[in-house]
Amino acid sequence: MRRLTLVKEMLWAVAVFGAVAIVARLFGGLGVSTDLSDAMPWGLWKILNMVAGVALATGGFALAFLVIVLGVEKYRPLLKPAILLAFLGYGSSCFALFLDIGLPHAIWKPIVFWNHHSFLFEVAWCVMLYFSVTALEMAPPALMRLGMARLAHGIHRAIVPIAIIGITLSTLHHTSLGSLFLTMPARMHPLWFTSALPVLFILSAVGAGLQALILLSLIHSRLYLHAPDYAMLKGLARISAAILGVWLTARLIDLARRGGLALLASGQWETGFFYAELTLSAIVPIAFIVLPRLGPLPRRLAAASVCAVIGLMLNRLNVGVISLIRTSDTPYFPSLMEIAVSA
Repeated sequence: MRRLTLVKEMLWAVAVFGAVAIVARLFGGLGVSTDLSDAMPWGLWKILNMVAGVALATGGFALAFLVIVLGVEKYRPLLKPAILLAFLGYGSSCFALFLDIGLPHAIWKPIVFWNHHSFLFEVAWCVMLYFSVTALEMAPPALMRLGMARLAHGIHRAIVPIAIIGITLSTLHHTSLGSLFLTMPARMHPLWFTSALPVLFILSAVGAGLQALILLSLIHSRLYLHAPDYAMLKGLARISAAILGVWLTARLIDLARRGGLALLASGQWETGFFYAELTLSAIVPIAFIVLPRLGPLPRRLAAASVCAVIGLMLNRLNVGVISLIRTSDTPYFPSLMEIAVSA
């Protein structure tokens, strides 16, 4: 188990590094700890920690839909890890949100002061409610240990409506995150600004969220020395590949509909990020999943999941950071503290 011990030691080092940065941010403020500005107010923190972070946690509601709603029982062994992934992912994003808003002590205000015209208001409520739903789904084992068997069985009996509520909240959340950027048509590069962002956000989140679940399953099996169910992971990867294929097709059709295909040969530096995004998010993962001649199944699943996760993060960074640089008055590169908190 030397490998597991080494990984834990590395994670503790990252955690301590981040904790120091968190203290500096809380006592020094955003100006001291970040390279954010009025022209680039979100930067790495909001986009990577929140927008991309919750997208990678969508494996929870996607598996809940497959197993609990559609009754695809062969994926049930992955249901608990998927819900745990959603619980930790949304919990981490809530904590990150606490750190990257200007006044952390005011994070409770959306609960009391309602703004029905704000996408951020809907995002805040969806995150809070979905995190509560995942906590409820995680509760039965803890309740059984505390001797509250009746309450645990009651939650089990209500798991179908609970799952449906969670699926609805997560869908609303991701589409609303895409809608946030519709308020910046003059700021965003035309390669990424489109009225289809809400649909593109939910498609990419579900496709990459399933890949994140596969990646974590492979990492867990390697660290704890047990053989994963490759047949089950292969089936889940094929579902993910289909969704990513729909996302890629919709992305290109939308770009053509807006007359943006000419931008791909414009020579602008942003096109390199666009090509990298499409390649890592969909083209490479789909190729590894559907083409057996590219190698053994375990290696193909690992390569596809790593590329899909990195591609999803790159997509969100392209939308929330790269697309704004051309119209920004000041250059932006994340500070060491921003990187530490994200890590």
